[in-house]
Amino acid sequence: MGRPPNKLQAWQGDRWSPVVGKAIERRLRLIRPKLAELTALREPGEVDALIEELAVELRRCWSKLRDRDLAYSDPVVRQWLTKYVELPENKRPSIWEADPSTRGIVEDCLENNLFIEDVSDKPDLVLEAAKRALEGLAGARRGRPKGSDRSAYRHIGQELAVIYQKFSLKNPSRVVDPADSSESGPYKEFVETVVSILPGPLKKYKSAQNSSISKSVDHLVRIGIDHFKTTSKPPR
Repeated sequence: MGRPPNKLQAWQGDRWSPVVGKAIERRLRLIRPKLAELTALREPGEVDALIEELAVELRRCWSKLRDRDLAYSDPVVRQWLTKYVELPENKRPSIWEADPSTRGIVEDCLENNLFIEDVSDKPDLVLEAAKRALEGLAGARRGRPKGSDRSAYRHIGQELAVIYQKFSLKNPSRVVDPADSSESGPYKEFVETVVSILPGPLKKYKSAQNSSISKSVDHLVRIGIDHFKTTSKPPR
């Protein structure tokens, strides 16, 4: 018996081959001395742990680029988007009440490559994006879903901040030069070092959108810092 038409498929989860895993590990070994310097790690075991965590997140980044179902196949996403689109404006929930997968899909459908943060005060744009997202849930589709590179980009930006703080014991931050608005600092250098070995499709996507890898790094730095500020617990 064939599969019922338009049946939503469960997310397939992280999938990568040993070849990909080994390639990521080889690339990380090339920047091992620089990573140790930037995080002030001196014990080889600590550096090994840093490399291992980065390898895990880069594999997840690659998986988000490759997994054909992603969150587009989750019935919970369909249910939330349907409710969001059908309710009147005065009863419609905030997009921030949606789970991260749903927000990511809506963000993928925003025009001009905007992010949710850019339109949080523009409900009409969010609603139109939600409608497009709902229309795109007709069923599992072959190939890499549109916007999955954005999801991967967001993921690695957030996780780099968490890893940096864990191993360097310093909060991710940036310094902006008022003269030319350029950004600097040890965290940015850490991000730049990792970006140098990011999967090709991800670097190509952002360099095409932003015209330069340097702008891509600045954006990753901001994503990480914002994520760290919103998820870290203040000291008691």
